Amino acid sequence: MRLYPTLILLLFLLLQNGPAGASLLVLPEAPVQGRTVVVLLTGEAAVSARMEFFGKTIPFYGSAGDLYAIAGVPVLTAPGTHVITVHASDEAGNTYAISKSIRVLKGKFLAEKLAFPPSKSGNLVASKIRADQDELSRIFRQWTPNRLWSGKFLMPIKGRITSPFGAYRLYNGKRLGDHRGTDIGGNPVGAVIKAANSGVVAFAKHLPALGSVIVLDHGQGIHSIYIHMSKTLVTAGQIVKKGQSIGKVGSTGVSTGPHLHFGISVHDTRVEPMEWVNRLIAE
Repeated sequence: MRLYPTLILLLFLLLQNGPAGASLLVLPEAPVQGRTVVVLLTGEAAVSARMEFFGKTIPFYGSAGDLYAIAGVPVLTAPGTHVITVHASDEAGNTYAISKSIRVLKGKFLAEKLAFPPSKSGNLVASKIRADQDELSRIFRQWTPNRLWSGKFLMPIKGRITSPFGAYRLYNGKRLGDHRGTDIGGNPVGAVIKAANSGVVAFAKHLPALGSVIVLDHGQGIHSIYIHMSKTLVTAGQIVKKGQSIGKVGSTGVSTGPHLHFGISVHDTRVEPMEWVNRLIAE
C-alpha cells in the first residue's frame, strides 16, 4: 500500500512527459496573438499524434520520429501562459500525452472606422456576415494530409496595405467583427490576382457580404483566401500553381472600393498572412 502514491506519481509524470526520448519543441517559443506556431514532436516512439490547441484538435504530419503540427493563435487569445497537450501513439498502439506551457504575447492591432453608402449597407448585418464566415469555416475544417505548398507565399498582387490584419473595426458605427486578413489596395478593377502558393481550389463563389471569393487548399490545414473580386478565373476542384492567375480585383460585397482582401487560415484559425509571405514556415 505504501507504493500506491508512488505509482500514481509515476503515472502522472509519464502522462506529462511521455516516454524517454519524446519531447516537444514550440516555434516560436512565445507566439504573438494572431500568428502561426509550429510544434515539433521528436523521438522514435511516436508514429501519430494530435494536439489540443486553443479549443481545436489539430493533427500532426510527417513521419515517425519527426512529426509536426501547424496551428494558429487566435487573435482574441488572452496574453499570458497557456498549456497545450499532445496525444501520441507508438507502433505498438500504446498512447501517451505530453503537455507544455507557452506564453502568448499581446499583438498590436489598429482601430478603424469604415463608412458604407446605402447601396452597400444592406449587407452590414451581423447574421449575413456570420453566415458567410460559417460557410468558409466549413471549407477551412477540411484538412488534407498532403502538403501542396512550397517556400514562402507570394503577395497575390502588388500594391499598398490599406488595412492590416487584426484591425478593430466599426462598420457605420457598429462593431460586426475584426479584420481577418490584409487589404491590398492601389489597383484598378480588373487587375490580375495570383495564387500565393500551389494548391487546389476549394471554393469559388459569390457570397452576400464578402462578394466573390476564392479559397485555395494548400494541404495540411493551410488555406489562402481572396475576397471582393470582380471576376474569378478558376473553378472548384482545379489544381493551381504558385503565381497562377486566379481572379481579378473588384469591390464586391461589403467593400469601400477596389482592393483585394488576402487571408490565411491555419486549421480554421485566421492568422497574419504577411507572416507567411515574409518567412518560411514548417520547412
